[in-house]
Amino acid sequence: MIRAYAIFIFISMIILTGCSRDKMVADQMVDFQDEQVANREQMAAYVSSMIKKNPKNPELHLKMAELNLDLNNIEAAEDALNSYESLKGADQEADFLRAKIAFKLGNQLKALNISEDLFLNGFESIELHELLFQLYYDSKESLKAIDQINYAIEMNPANQEYYYNKAICYMQNRDTVNAISSLEKAILDGYDSIKAITQYVDLLVAINDQEKALTVINQGLRVDPENPDLNTAYARLLKNQKQFRRAKDILFEILKEDENNYKAYAALSEVYLDTYLYDSVLYYANRAIKLNENYLQSYYTKATVYERKQNYHSALNIYEQVLDIDPENPIALYESDKLRNYLSYLRRITEEYNNRPVVPLLKPKSIDN
Repeated sequence: MIRAYAIFIFISMIILTGCSRDKMVADQMVDFQDEQVANREQMAAYVSSMIKKNPKNPELHLKMAELNLDLNNIEAAEDALNSYESLKGADQEADFLRAKIAFKLGNQLKALNISEDLFLNGFESIELHELLFQLYYDSKESLKAIDQINYAIEMNPANQEYYYNKAICYMQNRDTVNAISSLEKAILDGYDSIKAITQYVDLLVAINDQEKALTVINQGLRVDPENPDLNTAYARLLKNQKQFRRAKDILFEILKEDENNYKAYAALSEVYLDTYLYDSVLYYANRAIKLNENYLQSYYTKATVYERKQNYHSALNIYEQVLDIDPENPIALYESDKLRNYLSYLRRITEEYNNRPVVPLLKPKSIDN
């Protein structure tokens, strides 16, 4: 009688909660994992053992697919997902996992198509918003990326990293004001990521708010006093205050620890630019570009040297290289147009001078006449 009553209660719970027995078994298994097993490889081994006991449980196969994806076992993840679909059929959970697999394989178009379809069909998942954010950000659709982060913030407003993600989207969209606002929100709420602090400092320096930038740098250095990015930013501030020797000392110390730190080389080239040592500027700017050919600040530094030396063709060539990397770059667009117009002007006045009418010299009259 007791056993029959227990079975009745069990069946009633299934009906009332709307859960299948397979889902309940899988959920119990997941709870056990979260409490007992920290290592994902051990988790995968545990799920595999559960599948041997319950091979017809689709939820176990779905969990196995997720674990294998986390472990970068892509082929095994796809096999487990196929097993899930053969038992349960395709559904939104499976489609989302296929989107994540496509993203890991670098097939962003497929990942985007699946993810957008899921979003439009009402699939609710904070992970979906995170994935769509990354896909839109990578494709430079920053406004769409911001929308997805806003959805994620609604679901989890305590996650300060979302505000950092909004900031980098605003920076991609060249919206400095909103980028600063988002970074301030993240940092004031306790987000002590060095990457957020350094981005914030760079923006503050860009708008010439050096006092606040110094305050933020000191905050970051309390978290990580040896951080090379923060110390590089500090050296830049010293350079702006014309404390060139201290700035160089900090940067050379960074390079002594890491000779491949392109940001330190770039900052060093800027120090030499302000002291008019142009050979050193070009040397260190080229070192920075060799280590990171997409670091645009070093291109601007080189172009400035060529303009100061009136080598306008070389300066124009530098800005054209920037446009090859970032075709919508406003600095490069403006400067390259300005240089083309100036070179055109120089050609015109040169041609006018060369084509001027030559007035024959009159033979002087003899004094005797």
